[in-house]
Amino acid sequence: MTSAIVTGCSGAVGSALSRMLAERGFLVTGIDKVPRDPSVSDSLHNFHEVDLANFAELTAALSDPPVDCGLVVHAAATQELLRVASGNIDKWTHTLKVNLLSLELITTALQESLKANKPHLVLVTGSIHDIKTATAMAPYAVSKCAVAGWVRSAALDLGPDVHTLNLALGAVDTPMLQASLGREGHFDDARRKLENALVSRAILTPAEVAAACSAILDMPLRHMSGSTLRLDGGASFTLQ
Repeated sequence: MTSAIVTGCSGAVGSALSRMLAERGFLVTGIDKVPRDPSVSDSLHNFHEVDLANFAELTAALSDPPVDCGLVVHAAATQELLRVASGNIDKWTHTLKVNLLSLELITTALQESLKANKPHLVLVTGSIHDIKTATAMAPYAVSKCAVAGWVRSAALDLGPDVHTLNLALGAVDTPMLQASLGREGHFDDARRKLENALVSRAILTPAEVAAACSAILDMPLRHMSGSTLRLDGGASFTLQ
């Protein structure tokens, strides 16, 4: 049986992914700074309560990684509502640590195991914000651009033994999205406007993201490595 690492396993998307992977027979190790979510506990073979921005903690958690790990799913993310030139370098640094640099550290620790075990995959939940963004979301948008670049670079540097994919998500119905839509104080109006702007006329659910990731596992991954796949309801190609 193959092991999988899921970051952000206590979040809405991460917990859905953990359940899907457990159902597919993976032994799932979850990593999250939030205590283990009871709704996903049965899906986790192991759990590390770790802040991904704390590299000392993360390194310690990875000091004895599973030798049969063939899959890393980086679903963790932080979204600072911050404008460019706000001067808050601490928030910029924190965002880049969680959204990008922790992935580099995890992959470094697990690269030999990923080479040896199927599906030999690092799958990142990216974002529409790598190409289209909004005001006061600068660190998040930049980090998601960087993640897409990391996936391409990793495909070259680790391939053909390890495959990498970036699943660029549109709006997903999570607390993070709700906080973003509610920042102007008109949550319902903002949600309706977003839904009406999408070809799908619907916001993604975490379960739909998990279903897409499950389908990806059955694809010819070596021919897709380095790619960004878009699951965004048409947000990436519609003019607003």
